[in-house]
Amino acid sequence: LSGPPGTGKSLTGHVLANIACSLGFKVYDVKTPLLMDFAPASAPRKIRHGFKSARKNEKSMVIFDEAEAFARTRRETHGSTEEEKSDALVQLLIEIEGIATTPDCSLVVVLISNRPELLDAALLRSGRVGLHLKFPYPRTKEGRKEILLIHAKNNKRMPEENKDEWLDTIAESTEGLTGADLKELLSDAGTIAAIPYAEQCKALGKTDKLSNIPDKAFIELDHLLAAKDALMTKIKTA
Repeated sequence: LSGPPGTGKSLTGHVLANIACSLGFKVYDVKTPLLMDFAPASAPRKIRHGFKSARKNEKSMVIFDEAEAFARTRRETHGSTEEEKSDALVQLLIEIEGIATTPDCSLVVVLISNRPELLDAALLRSGRVGLHLKFPYPRTKEGRKEILLIHAKNNKRMPEENKDEWLDTIAESTEGLTGADLKELLSDAGTIAAIPYAEQCKALGKTDKLSNIPDKAFIELDHLLAAKDALMTKIKTA
């Protein structure tokens, strides 16, 4: 699974894991940055033992999130860190090659990466990775609106009678935002809507009422537009 950050790759990985669990798979979720940061020299051994454990089950799924942390294209270097990453990659290649020789176990390997162009070609060649799913930015207004509707579905602070029209307006002008950005936009709009109520309660000394602010602070189109403008500015200047 590859694509820019915030496009839903890790979320899809979690969905795959839940489906696999419901089908009786044992799921191993590997956080590859942690694997390499804390004990890179032991990474090959951990990968080997992890796959050995997975093969003991009738059905297993192994998920490597942020695979580029160790599966980058190998280079001719003498640095210990690069050599350790190369050793980890070689061990992963060996384990993937061994899947075909393990008929008693249904073993699925899922790689997730923000930077597929950095991954070693040996890992991505035909016969090792059987399916490559790309996660692009939501290209169409309809796609962005659908994402917004999902995140706004249970938001009681947005009037139902206006929700569809307002989100259509936001979707029209948010080209280039990811699904995660759109979720953040709705959250920021809620914060903007709550500010006047928070200031009013603070002025009256009713700090005990702050917990009730979200129920009163209804999100209006102006709040959504302000959150959109702020987020677009932040992304452009990042």
